[in-house]
Amino acid sequence: MVAILEFIAPFVFELLLPFICELGARGLLVLSKSLKSQEPRKPWVTACGYAVMGGIAGAVSLWFFPSQMLQSSAIQIINLLITSVLLGGLFEGFGRWKTNRGRKRYPLDRFSFGFVFAFAMGLIRYVFAA
Repeated sequence: MVAILEFIAPFVFELLLPFICELGARGLLVLSKSLKSQEPRKPWVTACGYAVMGGIAGAVSLWFFPSQMLQSSAIQIINLLITSVLLGGLFEGFGRWKTNRGRKRYPLDRFSFGFVFAFAMGLIRYVFAA
């Protein structure tokens, strides 16, 4: 089974990696056009942009911490979900704090976008960390 996976994995990554990079580049392009325009942003465009940025943050974090801190796969998945929910809540709380003080609230200051960012970052770490 491992030999088959070692044989197939390079081909899969050879096909998927350029596809994922292309999607990320297109997402950043659409997000940058959306940020420059004065019309209201579409939530799915913003969510895709934060997912791409979270993925990039996850990839960068792999340079500093290349291995998993938790060894069990089940605990890693539970940690991915719990951490994403907690960070989404933290971003929402920070956004409310800013609103109460009369400051501008950015999209990342909402639970959903904070969750998407944290989940994408954690997912990259879960998949690619040694």
